[in-house]
Amino acid sequence: MSVKLLTHQNRAALLDEAACLIKKELCMSNGPAGRCGCITCRHIDTATHHAVRWITPEGLYVLKDIEPIFKVITFALPPGEKFFFVMADVENLSATCGNKLLKTLEEPPDGYNFILLAKNVEPVLPTIKSRCHIINVDRVGHESVHMHPLVELFTSTRVLSPSKLEEALRESAPDHSESVELLDEIVSKLKMRMLKKTITDIAATRLKILESFMKRPPGQGGAKLFWKNIFLALFNK
Repeated sequence: MSVKLLTHQNRAALLDEAACLIKKELCMSNGPAGRCGCITCRHIDTATHHAVRWITPEGLYVLKDIEPIFKVITFALPPGEKFFFVMADVENLSATCGNKLLKTLEEPPDGYNFILLAKNVEPVLPTIKSRCHIINVDRVGHESVHMHPLVELFTSTRVLSPSKLEEALRESAPDHSESVELLDEIVSKLKMRMLKKTITDIAATRLKILESFMKRPPGQGGAKLFWKNIFLALFNK
């Protein structure tokens, strides 16, 4: 992987795609990365994995924002081990910060990988772009983990309608045990966005409601009612 620059107009989509790419590299289970439920993928989703450093400054980058990179890479990784830096909003990299990163991005130390994120690739410093493999997330397709319809609905910033919920339930027909796993995935994604400051106050309130439902999972045969109750708690205000 080494150095990739992902571009997409939606910041949350970029963060999700970065997480998906990292899961493919670090997930140790035999299932599909991101849907396997392993502890590695869960830690990546909640931005708590020891081998991933998320850098999400507010506004323009300053030198203190990138200093952790140089502290970490002073340590050589054991053979086969990987570490990932995810840098959001790299279109806000100043020339000073960009110049300081150039050598590292050109020749990352063994095992160290960089995923740079930009909503618009044009403002990114040319010297940075020239050292990256640029990927338009809209065109990734094969690199993205397919999102379950219910996960997509409940993590979307769009208003969820009853008809969309009914459609998703008909399409996926989750049972009670899968519903618990799906709700956990939804909560993990929203927590990740909260940690990355890409979540609204309304979404943060909804997250608390979803967490309350994790404490009272559906019984056998009660999955459909479970999701309808979640919908009512979230949107029937």
